[in-house]
Amino acid sequence: ANRSKQIYAQVEQGITNTAYWMTILGVFAIMLAGIGVLVIWRGCIKPLADITHVTEEVAGGRDVEIPYRERKDEIGALAGSIAIFQKAMLANGELNKTVSDDAQARAKRQEIVSQEISRLKKRVGEAIRASDSSSCGAREEGTSSPVVVSLIAGSLQRGDAPQFFL
Repeated sequence: ANRSKQIYAQVEQGITNTAYWMTILGVFAIMLAGIGVLVIWRGCIKPLADITHVTEEVAGGRDVEIPYRERKDEIGALAGSIAIFQKAMLANGELNKTVSDDAQARAKRQEIVSQEISRLKKRVGEAIRASDSSSCGAREEGTSSPVVVSLIAGSLQRGDAPQFFL
Protein backbone atom coordinates (compact mmCIF):
# COMPACT_ATOMS: atom_id res chain seq x y z
CA ALA A 1 0.00 0.00 0.00
CA ASN A 2 2.89 2.25 0.79
CA ARG A 3 4.47 1.39 -2.53
CA SER A 4 1.31 2.27 -4.45
CA LYS A 5 1.06 5.64 -2.66
CA GLN A 6 4.63 6.32 -3.63
CA ILE A 7 4.01 5.41 -7.28
CA TYR A 8 0.82 7.46 -7.28
CA ALA A 9 2.76 10.51 -5.89
CA GLN A 10 5.47 10.09 -8.55
CA VAL A 11 2.89 9.91 -11.34
CA GLU A 12 1.12 12.98 -9.98
CA GLN A 13 4.46 14.83 -9.73
CA GLY A 14 5.23 13.85 -13.35
CA ILE A 15 1.82 15.12 -14.48
CA THR A 16 2.37 18.40 -12.61
CA ASN A 17 5.86 18.82 -14.12
CA THR A 18 4.54 18.02 -17.60
CA ALA A 19 1.68 20.52 -17.22
CA TYR A 20 4.13 23.17 -15.98
CA TRP A 21 6.48 22.66 -18.94
CA MET A 22 3.61 22.48 -21.43
CA THR A 23 2.27 25.80 -20.09
CA ILE A 24 5.69 27.41 -20.42
CA LEU A 25 6.11 26.01 -23.95
CA GLY A 26 2.58 27.12 -24.87
CA VAL A 27 3.23 30.68 -23.66
CA PHE A 28 6.54 30.68 -25.53
CA ALA A 29 4.81 29.45 -28.73
CA ILE A 30 2.15 32.17 -28.42
CA MET A 31 4.87 34.81 -27.93
CA LEU A 32 6.75 33.51 -31.00
CA ALA A 33 3.55 33.57 -33.03
CA GLY A 34 2.87 37.16 -31.90
CA ILE A 35 6.39 38.21 -32.81
CA GLY A 36 6.01 36.46 -36.19
CA VAL A 37 2.76 38.30 -36.85
CA LEU A 38 4.39 41.61 -35.92
CA VAL A 39 7.39 40.94 -38.18
CA ILE A 40 5.18 39.92 -41.11
CA TRP A 41 2.90 42.91 -40.58
CA ARG A 42 5.78 45.41 -40.43
CA GLY A 43 7.80 43.73 -43.18
CA CYS A 44 5.11 42.83 -45.72
CA ILE A 45 1.54 43.79 -44.97
CA LYS A 46 2.09 47.46 -44.04
CA PRO A 47 4.45 48.14 -46.99
CA LEU A 48 2.03 46.47 -49.40
CA ALA A 49 -0.85 48.52 -47.99
CA ASP A 50 1.24 51.70 -48.37
CA ILE A 51 2.22 50.77 -51.93
CA THR A 52 -1.43 50.04 -52.74
CA HIS A 53 -2.37 53.53 -51.56
CA VAL A 54 0.48 55.10 -53.54
CA THR A 55 -0.52 53.13 -56.66
CA GLU A 56 -4.04 54.56 -56.40
CA GLU A 57 -2.57 58.07 -56.12
CA VAL A 58 -0.30 57.50 -59.14
CA ALA A 59 -3.18 56.07 -61.18
CA GLY A 60 -5.12 59.23 -60.29
CA GLY A 61 -2.39 61.28 -61.98
CA ARG A 62 -0.83 62.72 -58.83
CA ASP A 63 2.93 63.04 -58.42
CA VAL A 64 3.72 61.36 -55.09
CA GLU A 65 6.84 60.01 -53.41
CA ILE A 66 7.13 56.23 -53.82
CA PRO A 67 8.10 54.57 -50.51
CA TYR A 68 10.29 51.45 -50.06
CA ARG A 69 12.27 51.93 -53.30
CA GLU A 70 15.52 51.42 -51.38
CA ARG A 71 14.55 47.89 -50.27
CA LYS A 72 16.40 45.04 -51.97
CA ASP A 73 13.48 42.60 -51.96
CA GLU A 74 10.26 42.12 -53.93
CA ILE A 75 8.62 45.09 -52.23
CA GLY A 76 11.49 47.33 -53.35
CA ALA A 77 11.17 45.94 -56.89
CA LEU A 78 7.42 46.63 -56.83
CA ALA A 79 8.03 50.18 -55.60
CA GLY A 80 10.59 50.70 -58.39
CA SER A 81 8.08 49.47 -60.97
CA ILE A 82 5.49 51.91 -59.66
CA ALA A 83 8.04 54.74 -59.92
CA ILE A 84 8.64 53.83 -63.58
CA PHE A 85 4.88 53.70 -64.14
CA GLN A 86 4.55 57.14 -62.53
CA LYS A 87 7.22 58.64 -64.81
CA ALA A 88 5.49 57.15 -67.85
CA MET A 89 2.10 58.52 -66.73
CA LEU A 90 3.57 62.00 -66.26
CA ALA A 91 5.32 61.85 -69.65
CA ASN A 92 2.09 60.70 -71.33
CA GLY A 93 0.20 63.55 -69.68
CA GLU A 94 2.73 66.07 -70.98
CA LEU A 95 2.61 64.48 -74.44
CA ASN A 96 -1.20 64.62 -74.46
CA LYS A 97 -1.09 68.30 -73.50
CA THR A 98 1.44 69.05 -76.25
CA VAL A 99 -0.63 67.20 -78.86
CA SER A 100 -3.77 69.00 -77.71
CA ASP A 101 -2.03 72.39 -77.80
CA ASP A 102 -0.65 71.64 -81.29
CA ALA A 103 -4.10 70.63 -82.52
CA GLN A 104 -5.60 73.86 -81.16
CA ALA A 105 -2.84 75.94 -82.75
CA ARG A 106 -3.30 74.11 -86.05
CA ALA A 107 -7.07 74.73 -85.94
CA LYS A 108 -6.46 78.42 -85.19
CA ARG A 109 -4.00 78.72 -88.10
CA GLN A 110 -6.46 76.96 -90.39
CA GLU A 111 -9.21 79.38 -89.34
CA ILE A 112 -6.92 82.36 -90.02
CA VAL A 113 -5.97 80.96 -93.44
CA SER A 114 -9.67 80.38 -94.23
CA GLN A 115 -10.49 83.95 -93.24
CA GLU A 116 -7.60 85.27 -95.34
CA ILE A 117 -8.69 83.20 -98.33
CA SER A 118 -12.23 84.55 -97.96
CA ARG A 119 -10.88 88.11 -97.81
CA LEU A 120 -8.74 87.48 -100.88
CA LYS A 121 -11.68 85.98 -102.79
CA LYS A 122 -13.77 89.00 -101.89
CA ARG A 123 -11.08 91.46 -103.01
CA VAL A 124 -10.37 89.54 -106.20
CA GLY A 125 -14.09 89.48 -106.92
CA GLU A 126 -14.29 93.21 -106.30
CA ALA A 127 -11.30 93.77 -108.56
CA ILE A 128 -12.82 91.69 -111.34
CA ARG A 129 -16.14 93.49 -111.02
CA ALA A 130 -14.32 96.84 -111.06
CA SER A 131 -12.36 95.74 -114.11
CA ASP A 132 -15.51 94.52 -115.84
CA SER A 133 -17.37 97.76 -115.10
CA SER A 134 -14.44 99.94 -116.22
CA SER A 135 -14.12 98.09 -119.49
CA CYS A 136 -17.82 98.79 -120.15
CA GLY A 137 -18.50 95.28 -121.25
CA ALA A 138 -15.63 95.09 -123.74
CA ARG A 139 -14.00 92.08 -122.30
CA GLU A 140 -10.80 90.70 -123.69
CA GLU A 141 -8.87 87.77 -122.44
CA GLY A 142 -6.38 88.79 -119.75
CA THR A 143 -7.98 92.23 -119.16
CA SER A 144 -8.71 91.67 -115.47
CA SER A 145 -5.28 90.23 -114.60
CA PRO A 146 -3.48 93.59 -114.29
CA VAL A 147 -6.24 94.86 -111.99
CA VAL A 148 -5.98 91.79 -109.72
CA VAL A 149 -2.18 92.08 -109.63
CA SER A 150 -2.37 95.79 -108.79
CA LEU A 151 -4.96 95.06 -106.07
CA ILE A 152 -2.71 92.43 -104.47
CA ALA A 153 0.35 94.70 -104.79
CA GLY A 154 -1.59 97.53 -103.14
CA SER A 155 -2.62 95.21 -100.30
CA LEU A 156 0.98 94.18 -99.81
CA GLN A 157 2.10 97.82 -99.65
CA ARG A 158 -0.64 98.77 -97.16
CA GLY A 159 0.12 95.69 -95.01
CA ASP A 160 -3.39 94.26 -95.15
CA ALA A 161 -2.52 91.44 -97.55
CA PRO A 162 -3.45 87.90 -96.58
CA GLN A 163 -0.97 86.25 -94.19
CA PHE A 164 0.29 83.78 -96.77
CA PHE A 165 1.53 86.62 -99.03
CA LEU A 166 3.73 88.00 -96.26
